[in-house]
Amino acid sequence: MDTISKTTRVCIQDSLIKNSILLDEPRPTGLYRRGYQLYLEGKYEEAEPFLAVDATHNHEPSQRALGLMYMEGLGVTIDYSKAVVWFIKSAYLNNPTSDTTVAGIYHYGGPKLQPDYEKAVFWYKNCIVKEYTKSIRAIAALYTSGGYGLEKDYREAIYWYTKVALSKNDDDAMYRIGNLYLEGGFGIIRDFDDAVFWLSMATEYANTDAKYQMAKFYQAGNIVDRDYQRSLEYFEEVDAEEEEEGGGNAKASFELGCIYEYGYGVEVDFVKSLGYYRKAASLASGDAQVKMGKIYLEGWTDIIPMDEKESMFWLQRAILNGNEEAQLIVHGLETPVGSAVPMVQSTTTTTAPLPSQAALQESAEIIAKLKKELELQRSKYNALKESMAGNAINPQGVKAPVTLQTKSEPKKFFHVQDSRQEQKPIKFFHVEKSNQSRTDNEKPKFFKVEGNNTAASNEQEDPKKKKHKMKFFKL
Repeated sequence: MDTISKTTRVCIQDSLIKNSILLDEPRPTGLYRRGYQLYLEGKYEEAEPFLAVDATHNHEPSQRALGLMYMEGLGVTIDYSKAVVWFIKSAYLNNPTSDTTVAGIYHYGGPKLQPDYEKAVFWYKNCIVKEYTKSIRAIAALYTSGGYGLEKDYREAIYWYTKVALSKNDDDAMYRIGNLYLEGGFGIIRDFDDAVFWLSMATEYANTDAKYQMAKFYQAGNIVDRDYQRSLEYFEEVDAEEEEEGGGNAKASFELGCIYEYGYGVEVDFVKSLGYYRKAASLASGDAQVKMGKIYLEGWTDIIPMDEKESMFWLQRAILNGNEEAQLIVHGLETPVGSAVPMVQSTTTTTAPLPSQAALQESAEIIAKLKKELELQRSKYNALKESMAGNAINPQGVKAPVTLQTKSEPKKFFHVQDSRQEQKPIKFFHVEKSNQSRTDNEKPKFFKVEGNNTAASNEQEDPKKKKHKMKFFKL
């Protein structure tokens, strides 16, 4: 695989440590005993110089002993960068425990050494023979989270999870594969069918997380068909199985309380609902603790009377669990009526003064007056609407429905107006007959025309002639 070759190239420096082992000359076995014996006796400071000499001559126990001393700070300063070097040498001398140790150091890092997920994957693969399930799950987890030099790759993670899921019937691996398909991305396509398949397989092996997830699916009905009965069965199984292990499941108990309170697929049973709410609250469920606080604060049907002391007990426990809703409820109870509840602490030292009672009363009167005026206007509008509906009658004698005109674009129209209805400006026209000629000194004759009547003569207008009209067009 490409990923394997890539991680192999990353660990070139670790391979150089292996090559350096071949250059070391082994010493007689008897010379190793002093440093390692001091180490076993707990005399770490005295053992360190002897172990260093023995470790450089390929004494594997001395190498692992030095690695443990630098990792745990036994007689030396904690330094993971030096510890990993000695563990790598021990691993290349066929100590399988050192393979696991090197993988863990690169996975989690430590003082003077940052995590390196690519090198961790390389060394976890070396541990597969000795610790199959643990190593493969660690590799899959690294590809799921990504970071520290390793790209997030869900496709690779599913590949490794599938190995242990099918060969070892690992229900946790099945559950994680289902969640990866449910989320999608990073090399795979979101597939709800595959997600439900793997989660259902995990439920067959009694995985409580998978059962809770499937119960939520059947309750919501967005991924599978809604089935309140199967949802109830899964929630009850999760609660019962974890109760046998010690306590129960807080989330499942709270969901069961909601089911019996609101009657999701069952008859409403406040007694059962209260029992599940109390159980979830005792298991440190913040939502259940808030619910118990509200129940005792307001009272609940005929079962629970109001009890402010008991309410504050549960709300304060919810606040300790970091529940914000409980904080708001407690602040509201402790703040007097008419004053503001401090949601966020102010950074300034001065605060705005609260309005006086007289100002609040005046504001209330103004608001009431405005409401009355609004009601009056509404009644007038309704009366006008009814009167318009009564006047609108079609030819058959049936009242036509009233449609209120809305403001729209103005209509375009043509406006034709007779020129005689307006005062026309005086115009002068030059008139000349074609059969007459005039001398150069003769001035042209002009006639004064006003409207359709001439000022030069009082003769009536020829009826055969068309009357000229001025037309104005308005668009």
